[in-house]
Amino acid sequence: MGMDSTFEQHKKKRYEQNGYYISQFVSALIQALLLSQALFLVIAGHDANFDESGKISTFHCAFIIPAVLFLTAFILFARYKKLRVVNRLTFHAWLIYATTLAAMTPQASVVLGVFLITVAVAFYTRRGEIGYLPFYVYFIVMFTALILRDGNELPFYLQSLPNFPIVFDETIISLMIHLPIMSIALAWRELDRSVKRPAPLGERIPLHVYRILLVVFLLFHVIAQGWHLALRIRVFASSTYDMGIFTQMYHYMSRTGLPLTTLERDMLLSHFKVHLSPILYALLPLFKLFPSSWTIQMAQVFLTASGIIPVYLMTKQYGLGKKARLVWASLYLLLPGIFFGSFYDFHENVFLAPILLFLVYFIAKGSLAGTAVFTLLALMVKEDAFLYVAAVALSLLFGSKDRKMTTFARKKATALAIGMFVVGAIWFTTALIYLANHGMGAMTSRLNNLIGIPKLGLLSVIPTVFLNLTLFMETIFVKSKMGYIMIAMTSLGFIPLLNRKFHRLFLWIPFIAINLMSNYEYQYCVDFQYNYGSHALLFVLALLTYADYVKELQGKRQMPRHGTACIRNPSLTKQRTPLLNSYPRIHTSLKRTAVSSLLLLALVASSVQTTLILKKQMKPLNRIARQYAPSYTETLALLDRIPRDSIVVADGLLTVHLADIEQLYDAIYYDWEKDRPLPDYIVLRRGAMYYYEHYDTMLLSGFREVEDMSSAWLLVMKRDH
Repeated sequence: MGMDSTFEQHKKKRYEQNGYYISQFVSALIQALLLSQALFLVIAGHDANFDESGKISTFHCAFIIPAVLFLTAFILFARYKKLRVVNRLTFHAWLIYATTLAAMTPQASVVLGVFLITVAVAFYTRRGEIGYLPFYVYFIVMFTALILRDGNELPFYLQSLPNFPIVFDETIISLMIHLPIMSIALAWRELDRSVKRPAPLGERIPLHVYRILLVVFLLFHVIAQGWHLALRIRVFASSTYDMGIFTQMYHYMSRTGLPLTTLERDMLLSHFKVHLSPILYALLPLFKLFPSSWTIQMAQVFLTASGIIPVYLMTKQYGLGKKARLVWASLYLLLPGIFFGSFYDFHENVFLAPILLFLVYFIAKGSLAGTAVFTLLALMVKEDAFLYVAAVALSLLFGSKDRKMTTFARKKATALAIGMFVVGAIWFTTALIYLANHGMGAMTSRLNNLIGIPKLGLLSVIPTVFLNLTLFMETIFVKSKMGYIMIAMTSLGFIPLLNRKFHRLFLWIPFIAINLMSNYEYQYCVDFQYNYGSHALLFVLALLTYADYVKELQGKRQMPRHGTACIRNPSLTKQRTPLLNSYPRIHTSLKRTAVSSLLLLALVASSVQTTLILKKQMKPLNRIARQYAPSYTETLALLDRIPRDSIVVADGLLTVHLADIEQLYDAIYYDWEKDRPLPDYIVLRRGAMYYYEHYDTMLLSGFREVEDMSSAWLLVMKRDH
């Protein structure tokens, strides 16, 4: 028994030593990379990173690789010799690169991004001392100078991106609203001295107020989101991509069990040859009962709303009180990235938010069955869902001792994390091979902007980031993306930036890789479907970070206020507390106030931004409903007269309402030169006649208007046989 115990201790010690050596090497490599990139910027200049001929130049390879190798060796040697030069080097290396980049970039948005990272690194490395204040002031001054400069030219490589503002009006308004609310709350707290130890304002608000808040937010989430999605169908604003595709696919699934569609690629094709999404079968029983586009449209509303269940369970698992649980559940319901993800109609990504939240909850609870089930469900959403599973798995792997992250024993958590990652990697690889050989290929082109070695495909992104970090930084913080980043950060009160645990950094991966690395505009639109998974994991990171601070502050709050001497001698409590003894209490009180104000910011920013963005989204729909949309009932009656066994070519805004037709094609993408039978009917909008390039071809092919099936808004044409 003694020998076994000794062996286990030796094994554990060896394991910890190996982990220590690996972490030392990785940190030295990161420090060397940052210093090398700063030196490269000074020597080669800013524009050298944006060569039109390629993302990685010969100069990058010749300079960065030797510099990183030399500096890594030097840093490891300095650590071995215990030289002071390497103390706090990670933060200093970042500051050197950050200030160099801020001095040379033409983009104010990049300086703002660098500032946010600097704050995050300061909290992570616990380097928040006043000594670094000059750097923060420098970043603010550089940002102000650049934003006031005329032009603010983008590097040539990024000039084709949309000209979105650095900060959207909705974000600015939410910050302006939060400031007076926070000021009033703080003033009330200071003025209300009716008790010796005034409780925080949030603790004095009755519990039923928080319950009412949750009910109001839930009703708003369901009604407002549902009304918008319903209105899109009713005013004929839902188009082929993606609502028409999924509606027709569900009709095919209902009849044949196969996810077929003719709309997606202008041919009869399985949707699984474009994306592997077995999760879509989860809604099939519901669609069989109610075979309509309204069914899958409304299903999205309840799928996103269902996320409050794992959110509430997580907050309880993390030890938060009832009021905090209700606040976080309310916050989730109005998170812009979750609320607006469905505003371009149905997409399979909608499953990601509740599934990933349940996955994180079951890992925290220590449920092996729940973890396995929701890992598989997450992978079934789409082939790239592996990235979300990998982020969670890596966080679990390196955080197996984090009792909030998981209650699994360390060995079990490690084995589970490795299993999740391996299963996910196998699924992802298999899916890519299948799509390459039997499907339409994986959509890797959306990362072409960072693929420096085309032969390596997606793997080429890694050397690009390593050798040309400046291109990567300017890409993720380009002006058009910063407004999106600020919406995401303010709606979470910037709390994810306060994380102080390494393993939780992996939860940032989907947000960076899916939303920021690509220059495809829709990847970083808050009202598109690429936000569900990444924003759900950022929400988890914010929740974990908040729970850490609450636990830390509660521990300090329970400590005796005047030391043990006061307990032994109550008379000492009447004496004036020395300034030295009161400082820890003041510091704790300030931290508690800061954390509470950030949660308040998250609630205010999410509410305000969601309300204002929703108003902006509803405005054109209401205008269409009042001025342009035809009578829904009459138009639907005309469309129902088209025989369902016909071959039909229809306008993209009408395919949703004709999706039960098996051979249905979008008029814009229909290839008239293909060798196939001509359509029986063509269904168009009169107001969009200029939009149809092949209208003359339709007339020459013998198509004529069917007057009793048409209207002032709708044009139905039939071919003369």
